[in-house]
Formats: sequence, C-alpha cells, structure tokens
Amino acid sequence: MCFPLQPSGGRVNEEFAETVMEKWREAGASLFGGCCRTTPNTIRAISKALSSF
Repeated sequence: MCFPLQPSGGRVNEEFAETVMEKWREAGASLFGGCCRTTPNTIRAISKALSSF
C-alpha cells in the first residue's frame, strides 16, 4: 500500500508525517521508504516521526 506523504510543492509537513507514520505503525507496517519526489527532507520527516517508537 502506498500513500503520498509529500504535496506536489515538495514541502513535507512534519506533523502530517508523524500522524501518518503512527497510524501505519499501529496497522503493522514495518518498512517505510520513498519513491518519486522523495527528498532528503521527506526521509528526515519519516525518520523523525519514527524515532519516538
């Protein structure tokens, strides 16, 4: 399953990333990554959101 974490403008909303990562973890997800339009900022937001788990 794939869900966009980044709007087309290329900016990552860290609060949104945190909310989404929490929901995915609760649903059992164990692998997170990026694809098209993934930037270092996207990966940082994912890493920051997951660091509390």
